[in-house]
Amino acid sequence: MLKKLTICYICCLIVIVVAADAGVLSPFLSWVHHIPFGDKACHFTLVGMLSFLISATLSVNMRRSRKRTVVLSTIATLAVLTSLEEISQSLLVARQFSELDLLANVAGTCVFGALALLIPTRPPVDAARLG
Repeated sequence: MLKKLTICYICCLIVIVVAADAGVLSPFLSWVHHIPFGDKACHFTLVGMLSFLISATLSVNMRRSRKRTVVLSTIATLAVLTSLEEISQSLLVARQFSELDLLANVAGTCVFGALALLIPTRPPVDAARLG
């Protein structure tokens, strides 16, 4: 279930990014820019949820020591990828690069990704006990 939710979320984010890059979202999201730090909160939350879902999905069946490594690696990888995506906006006509958006992306990635460490780990299933 978690894996399917993560894949759906990734697909939705891809649609959002492509639509924003094409300039299609501006009319629909103009209200976000009227809220103080609304755009930054969206960046923080959207990218943060991505970090949480991917970290949780990849580490749900791991032992605690391995889980920490996987989650921290996921956070680092997503921080780099979302930073590159934000920086690439300087090359697009419909978008503009923002240091605060980049900071919100990285902060969301770190905060929400770290929350995945709080999910209890399931002990690995022993094939011999199954049957």
